[in-house]
Amino acid sequence: AAMVKCSLVAKADDLATEKVRVAAAAVGVELAVQRPGAGGGAVPELHLGGRVVRYTNAILRCLGRIFEDGDMYGSSFIQTNQVDAWLDWAEAELGSAEAPNAAEAVEKLEKHLEAKTYLVGQRMTLADIAVSCS
Repeated sequence: AAMVKCSLVAKADDLATEKVRVAAAAVGVELAVQRPGAGGGAVPELHLGGRVVRYTNAILRCLGRIFEDGDMYGSSFIQTNQVDAWLDWAEAELGSAEAPNAAEAVEKLEKHLEAKTYLVGQRMTLADIAVSCS
């Protein structure tokens, strides 16, 4: 299968850009990162042909749903919702450089992973990418 090509308009050194780059590589999408124009770039944008998806978690969900034949976005309805919860958790708990409760969040994460390798299910998902890049 041919690799799908997309472009991401975002700041190259941004945490959101790193999450999207890792997810794109995991699902087999060739991603070109373009710097935003003047006044732009506060929100990452994924360009797929004539369509645009904005915001990091929406972009991750898009990549997981559209471009991967496997279970990157979970293998069931429940797992998909668990992935969504981890994406939101990573954004809320670890999404800023000054995450006020980072130590507590890492404790919760370690406890969740005590008997597991992956956050959801038995293989890597978008949840693992979002949390590990945060």
